[in-house]
Amino acid sequence: VTVATSPGGLAYTLTYEGQTQAPVEPGNYFVLAIVDEQFYEGDSGGFLVVAKGVQAIDFPPIPDQLANGSVTLSATGGPSGNPVTFEIAGGPGQINGTQLTFTGSGAVTVRARQSGNTRYSDATPVLRTVTVNKAPASLTLGDLAQTYDGLPKAPSSTTDPVGLAVSYTFDGSPTVPTGAGTYAVIGTISDARYAGTATDSLVVGKASQTINFVQP
Repeated sequence: VTVATSPGGLAYTLTYEGQTQAPVEPGNYFVLAIVDEQFYEGDSGGFLVVAKGVQAIDFPPIPDQLANGSVTLSATGGPSGNPVTFEIAGGPGQINGTQLTFTGSGAVTVRARQSGNTRYSDATPVLRTVTVNKAPASLTLGDLAQTYDGLPKAPSSTTDPVGLAVSYTFDGSPTVPTGAGTYAVIGTISDARYAGTATDSLVVGKASQTINFVQP
């Protein structure tokens, strides 16, 4: 608190809510200034507002990730001493404590927060967006040589990781062939976190036939 007197330079005393010690805690305080001179008198009062301190979060950018990976989140907060916490603000992600994992590919936005206390305000939340790409997976096609029997003839597939869904095209069409012939097969992994393709040829051979010739 600053005080100006007229005439200038007069001695004075200050009290804050009746105390001579200046406050350090946030709050509103009534301040009274009283001239302390032999030949002058006077006083003036007003309110001193001590605002909460500001704190900020240092949350570094998160590099691009693969969808089958995980990230340990780390951020530094302000002087309140309260921990920085994390939450998903958008996208295919999930957080357990400080561990960020992904349920699919795309953009995942993480929000960092830090609460305040009696001396410091809540920190302004900080957002970080990470680009998540599908992880590569291997795909092997099987059962590529079959025989015509009037039924659709689709290949089998093996994936690593195991159990991933696979879609197929045959000469560019999703329709599984039934007729004899050779078809260009493209297998594509259909999964939220993994990607992979394989190409090969499916050969549906002609069925054999026999003649039953009964001799008269």
